Amino acid sequence: FHFRFLGVRNHHLRGSRLTMPVFSLKLQAESENVETISPESVGRWAVVLSQGGEESGEVFVIEGQEIDVPGGRGVANFVMKFKGGSSCNINVVSKVSEIRADDFNVGPVTVCELECRGCEVVSWRPTDDWTVVAESGATFEEVDLSEDFDEYDEDNDAPVSIFNVETSVEAGGSSGGGKKKKKKRKRKRKRTEL
Repeated sequence: FHFRFLGVRNHHLRGSRLTMPVFSLKLQAESENVETISPESVGRWAVVLSQGGEESGEVFVIEGQEIDVPGGRGVANFVMKFKGGSSCNINVVSKVSEIRADDFNVGPVTVCELECRGCEVVSWRPTDDWTVVAESGATFEEVDLSEDFDEYDEDNDAPVSIFNVETSVEAGGSSGGGKKKKKKRKRKRKRTEL
């Protein structure tokens, strides 16, 4: 693969022997005249969580944000309490810095890994903070990958687009062999010739 992960230090886990489930957020897409796509430098991940059959609405896990975990058990990037349930916390343990368009030829690309305590990630959606670099080098910022992206590179007289975006969540982290979650978000679009 041609993508790189940026590790995130979690000071509260240093020296700990605890292992918590890791959920991989995966992205699959088709593109035209795209070289790379990248999330913003500080990751903001829109996810839906579940605990004991109860689902949260969409919440945002923000890399670099430090919230005290109830009971004085360190800090996390996200903390919440489910109605009638217990609290959960999430930490971003890795994220992709750049995805080459060719990487999608192999299959879904892991864009972020979330370590979860007391909850599971059910689904996620890309937000409006991606950067797209065309094959010509033209850069498009604040791209919302939750919908099709269609632009035109006037300097090179070429369309630039990302379409048929699919997201999925895989339990088990980067070790492979994880169990795919049943819920999958898929959006298809018919391409028209210019």
